[in-house]
Order: sequence, then C-alpha cells, then structure tokens
Amino acid sequence: MLETVGIIPLDALLPMAAHEPYALAIERSIVVSTPAKVIHARMVDLHQWNLWSPYEMFDPRRQKEFNGTHVTWNTRGPNRFVAKGAAMFMNSDAMIGKDGDDGLASVKTQEVAK
Repeated sequence: MLETVGIIPLDALLPMAAHEPYALAIERSIVVSTPAKVIHARMVDLHQWNLWSPYEMFDPRRQKEFNGTHVTWNTRGPNRFVAKGAAMFMNSDAMIGKDGDDGLASVKTQEVAK
C-alpha cells in the first residue's frame, strides 16, 4: 500500500530533528533455563558468536552483557543529526530491536539443542 508523504520545508524539519534524543538505546531480554556458566562460555567464545549474534559481522566492537541466566542484548550510541531526522519518520526500536529478538532467540535455540 502506497502512502502519500507531504513535502515539509527543511527549515521546519531542522528544529524538529534537533529535539530528538542525543543517544540511541535499544534493549531486549529473555530468561533461559541454561546455567549462567554455559551462557557465559558461549558469549565469551568469539568462535561461537555466529551461533547467536545477528550483528557479529557488522560491528566487532559490540558489547554483550549478561547477569546470571538473564541475557540482555542492547545497542547504544550517539544519535547523530541525520539519524535524528530519520527517527521522525521511522521507529528505530522496531527496526533494530527485531535483530536483538532474533539473536536472543538463537541463544535459546542453541542452548536447547545442546
């Protein structure tokens, strides 16, 4: 279905984009029944990241955090001006968060398979 997008003058967009948050923070969590030490071993073994991380090949600086068997995927960083403008028209959490959901589902699937 096509949607009609009106033309918005640039001088109206700039102040609107400036009010978008400076930082981007998206996070997803799941609870797994696998012992924390097994989850920890999978997360610290760089050779196994391809089993669960949807971003392993895109951002080698990505940090993973875990606490017990509660596994959390998140992405954080500066929300630059162009991204602020784009955020007025699309939902970053919905777009990027799905990848986190997929990665967490892979963690759970891999642990169930073992």
